[in-house]
Amino acid sequence: MMISQFQVRNYRSIESSEKINLGRLTVLVGPNNEGKSNILRALKVGLGILEGYRPAQAQLHRTQSSSYMRIHRIETYDWENDYPISQQVDHPNRKTSFEIEFKLDNSEIVEFKKIVGTVLNGSLRVNIKIGSSNQPEVRILKQGPSGAKLNAKLDRVCRFISARLAVDYIPAVRSSDDLRRSIDREIERRIFNGDDDPRIKKAREDIIQRYKELLVPYENELLENIKFFVGSAKKVTFDFSEVFSRVIPRTRLMVDDGELTSLEAKGDGIQSLVVLSMKKASLEMDKRRSHVLALEEPEAHLHPGAVRRVAEIISGISKQHQVVITTHSAVLVRRANISHNVIVRENKARVAKNIEDVRESLGVELPDNLISADTVLLVEGNTDVVIIRRLLSCCYPILKRNLANGRLVLESCDGAANVQYSIRRWRDDMCRVHVLLDGDKEGIKAKETIIPRF
Repeated sequence: MMISQFQVRNYRSIESSEKINLGRLTVLVGPNNEGKSNILRALKVGLGILEGYRPAQAQLHRTQSSSYMRIHRIETYDWENDYPISQQVDHPNRKTSFEIEFKLDNSEIVEFKKIVGTVLNGSLRVNIKIGSSNQPEVRILKQGPSGAKLNAKLDRVCRFISARLAVDYIPAVRSSDDLRRSIDREIERRIFNGDDDPRIKKAREDIIQRYKELLVPYENELLENIKFFVGSAKKVTFDFSEVFSRVIPRTRLMVDDGELTSLEAKGDGIQSLVVLSMKKASLEMDKRRSHVLALEEPEAHLHPGAVRRVAEIISGISKQHQVVITTHSAVLVRRANISHNVIVRENKARVAKNIEDVRESLGVELPDNLISADTVLLVEGNTDVVIIRRLLSCCYPILKRNLANGRLVLESCDGAANVQYSIRRWRDDMCRVHVLLDGDKEGIKAKETIIPRF
């Protein structure tokens, strides 16, 4: 199962978004403080509500002061903080809205029919609204009698979704506390897989039993005092079963790179890479559910050379799970599928129209790329580089200057077969790319390959 479309209205700084098509990898770009991170959080909130949604329980707690979300420990939405503050006075009855469309494969369609009792065509659209009462309203968007049947079985539908799809949100690591929380979550995920280990169960029982023995004198002392107020009291005991249901040790991740030190003592860039690597390993372990990895500024604190490694890790994750990232890096932009770049600006989100649209939203000028080249001329071999450099320098003074200052770069592809790779690499650095090929068989073949793709 995967998310095919997502739309949010009136959540934090986001007043509205277009229906965003989510592929295996979707990139959110735009200036600082325009709401990119809020799109990621909105995804987390929407799926979190579906995971905790129970219609009967929601009704049961409707009159209580604590919100439904707090009761179910999701703690992801609070109208006073999450509905746009600028609109709260004038529109106190309006609601935040999340719309998620899920895509099911053939086997999931069969499972859905078996579990829920309704036939789908492969698409499932869900709308979630939350107002000032903090009570979620979930509705399946489907016309006709089948839609009514689905909405009568919301609890089954929500359980079906949450059993097959989860969201993981990783904010940019900006402090040691952020780092520790990220590591603790991953350690907790791994340790919970060992809950049924008989040795762990026995150890917990032994610890609980020993604590009870140590506290018997205290229990007796308390009983004597309590009897003074509650004459019918016969026994006082401490129950550790809930506390010890899942015992997570306090850990530190140590790295030996010549000297054994805590990860917290390493640079911010290394910390970010380690957290991302841990998440990748955890996702690869989970064979039960698909995941949506919502990743905030994965390039933060990294040396430019390491950003490409991050891109490789993200690309690897996206082969099995969906990834949605926010970024200010041109390297992480989706060039192969422009519609999977989303521009977040002025409290709105829209799909990018073209690569220039993305470049403008990033504030990237062509000379800003790491190579400092505006234009790159790719040729087949090193001899071509020498000859063409000499010709251009002799015939065109302006090109001679640009070659000297790096605004124009000549590069050998080491053969016509490598031209396609070189084009993609330089275009990722926001350069204009031109190609000069030989008129032989290999050059003509490369030309026929390149033109349809670029």
